[in-house]
Amino acid sequence: MVSSNGDVYSFGILLLEMMTGKKPTHPLFTGGLDLHTYVEMAIPERVMDIVDPVLLCEDHRRTTAANNRSSPLGETKCNLLEQCLISLLKVGLACSMHLPEDRINMTQVVCRLKSIKDTFTMAEL
Repeated sequence: MVSSNGDVYSFGILLLEMMTGKKPTHPLFTGGLDLHTYVEMAIPERVMDIVDPVLLCEDHRRTTAANNRSSPLGETKCNLLEQCLISLLKVGLACSMHLPEDRINMTQVVCRLKSIKDTFTMAEL
């Protein structure tokens, strides 16, 4: 039986895949570790370790390479980027909860994504 809970789960897994660059079948995921748990364990302290580097802007790569010797403006932009990525990953996690009744619905997904867009557009990532 197809349900909207399944659609939400699939959307969440897709979002986590896009953000991490890892498929659920990645060799890293063994012994009970799955994509959802991998992301869950990394948030928020190690989020930049799991995000696909392709998603990181040039400013962030330069700041990281300089080991925080960049200007305060560059650090602020990097912090905003990190907060945005955390927010998006949390949406993916909320969608991909193992139990269907624990998942958010698509209306909530849209509201959260719009809020993230509004928040970080105003902050001018």
